[in-house]
Amino acid sequence: MQKVSLFFCFGLFFLAIAIIAPKPTPQRPAPYFIENPIFLRMLLGPFHTLAADSYWLRSVNIDPQDQPKNRDKQSSDLFDGAKLIQTLDPLFELNLRYSATYLASIRKDVDAAHALCDIAIRFHPQYSYPYILKISNELGYRHPYRYDKIIEWVKLAKNTTIDSPAWLTDVLVMARNKNDQSELV
Repeated sequence: MQKVSLFFCFGLFFLAIAIIAPKPTPQRPAPYFIENPIFLRMLLGPFHTLAADSYWLRSVNIDPQDQPKNRDKQSSDLFDGAKLIQTLDPLFELNLRYSATYLASIRKDVDAAHALCDIAIRFHPQYSYPYILKISNELGYRHPYRYDKIIEWVKLAKNTTIDSPAWLTDVLVMARNKNDQSELV
């Protein structure tokens, strides 16, 4: 008699779970629910880089081609995820390189790529790689070039960073020459 009532109780329990359990939805939720990445960085304390690694591993589920219909053109899961990861770990060069290059080359959104570089610059202005990435994305994927911005970024990289390459001087000379020619036309 006890075995029957025990099986009956388990049966009712699983039936209740089946009724109460949420039903699967055809829409998948956004992978990141973080409104303010800087606040999350502050809450995590010294573990913010570990969280960035965790989000980077979770980003494998993001389809970069997927564009949510309820958001504006500049916002996407890829951009939001890359922004979160870059805020948590501004020196995460792999995230910065992949996301900025993808946004600039495939999505043709060079300004969003520059916004990711600006996050790294905000936290580490002495690091030249984000400046170099901004310059190369501008020269590689934007037309017409904004030579005034290139000149500004080269000057910042040369004056504020500790590891700026020597070839930036050649880029500065080229941008100044092209900028002067465009003003004449």
